[in-house]
Amino acid sequence: MARAFKEAIKVVDAVLFVTPEYNRSIPGGLKNAIDWASRPYGTNSFTHKPSAIIGTSPGAISTAVAQQHLRGILAACNSPQ
Repeated sequence: MARAFKEAIKVVDAVLFVTPEYNRSIPGGLKNAIDWASRPYGTNSFTHKPSAIIGTSPGAISTAVAQQHLRGILAACNSPQ
């Protein structure tokens, strides 16, 4: 399953992340998927792959903090936003 996900990321033109906010961050499953697709070293599926982030939450600041956290993760994966 992880290999299929990694390959699916490689063949698309861009990635849109839609995320809720869990304790001022992204869900653990999303972080795990990003980790799988970006490893091992030298085989990062996100390198130079454009990405965008949106989210929604009933809270006052919605998903602002989760989106900021995800931006940092994607920057480490060399994914322009």
